[in-house]
Amino acid sequence: QEETAVGVKSDDARGNEMEEDEKDGELVRTSMYYAGLDLLARTQALVCRIFTQAPDWDVSKRRYLWYAAFLQPIYGTTAALAADLSKRGRRNGSGFYRLLAAGLKRPKCDIQAIETILKGVEILGVLLQTLDDDAVRDVVTSTSTTPFRDLKPTDSQWRQLSDLRWLWYKALKPIGPLWKEALILALAAASNKGVISDAVDQFNEWVNFIENRLDLEDVVLEKEKLKPILNG
Repeated sequence: QEETAVGVKSDDARGNEMEEDEKDGELVRTSMYYAGLDLLARTQALVCRIFTQAPDWDVSKRRYLWYAAFLQPIYGTTAALAADLSKRGRRNGSGFYRLLAAGLKRPKCDIQAIETILKGVEILGVLLQTLDDDAVRDVVTSTSTTPFRDLKPTDSQWRQLSDLRWLWYKALKPIGPLWKEALILALAAASNKGVISDAVDQFNEWVNFIENRLDLEDVVLEKEKLKPILNG
């Protein structure tokens, strides 16, 4: 009788543990769901303020951005858990990939584009923090409009622009044509700590600076490659 009682108690304990695990799992899923909705809403609000008129924006890129914004909390969690696995193991075992491939039936090209944006958010988030400096802001907001290609090494801003160009090139090259979408999402993700109008100003300033001062858009779109000053 004692053994039976102990056994019943043990089964009840296991049942309670399973119940608690299910509740915890449900809370995590609910939390990620609402976090995804919140980031998607902030991203859409930011886009509406950036593009005050109908944008000449590829529909596929826009769709990739919406997916990336909503799934960012899931991607961040599964990426951390699968950090030590092989690339194939991450893809096969990740809830992020299973959701997109099996759940949402997205083709491989869509999944790759969405992941490119999400990886770009991580890269640009770090870079934007690094460049959050008064000296950098002075260069970015300078009244000078001379593009980098027209400057000479003897010009006062050549060195600063050269350094910034190299930093942005290293960050944007892996992201490629989806760099603006990644920048929007990176700013939206950071906007919960500030006013969204600040994120709008940052996006416009950086895009203008990258395209018109640093001459990087063609490089990012793989029309040309940066060449070293000295090639040996």
